[in-house]
Amino acid sequence: MNESINKKISALSEDIHQNPNDPGLRIALANLYLKESRNEEALAELKSAMELKSDDANVLRLLGSTAMALGRYNDAFEGLKAALSLNPDDPLANHQLGILYDRLGQYDDAITFYKAAIGINVDFSEAHLDLAMVLDQMERFEEAIKEYEEVLRLGTDEIEVYFRLGLLYDSFMDAENAMRYTVRAQELAKEQKENIWLANTSKSIRILSQRYNLNPDNFTNKD
Repeated sequence: MNESINKKISALSEDIHQNPNDPGLRIALANLYLKESRNEEALAELKSAMELKSDDANVLRLLGSTAMALGRYNDAFEGLKAALSLNPDDPLANHQLGILYDRLGQYDDAITFYKAAIGINVDFSEAHLDLAMVLDQMERFEEAIKEYEEVLRLGTDEIEVYFRLGLLYDSFMDAENAMRYTVRAQELAKEQKENIWLANTSKSIRILSQRYNLNPDNFTNKD
């Protein structure tokens, strides 16, 4: 455990002992527990805080996301839906509820809340990525491509995003985009020393080269 955080936890615990009806202290302690992945203790403090102050949308969202991390989906639904009832324009609560539906395999509902989060904050990269992945899983490939490309526009540089775009463009017989994205995925795999991704991208590049008679060297990053 981080020694500095440990000292803060001890100090806050003592403050709570002296002031048990202060929800702000319990929320602060919960946030420290979350930094240390002590989710059970965080959830207990958040529930105590909500008993003292039940109209804080941010705390309800935090309670819901913490419960979800612990697999307590009923508590998660309760917290997130209560948060949205107080603040329906919270992109984080909408996104978290989308994740919850996604985990439960309720993909149409997940899409609804991912899109709601994006509608509130169009530059919400994580929501675009989660939306892209569920659309991809549902074989709604054209929509998935659009969302993956939006993730890249927003500055995310993930190997898997480039690789998935390469595969999707290949499925549409778009040779140049398929090669361009796969080559970029390979470049990132080399930079990050991700050997499994390097093997996967190298294999895909060989297949694309043979299928479309393209030279991958023509698609390398020139910067």
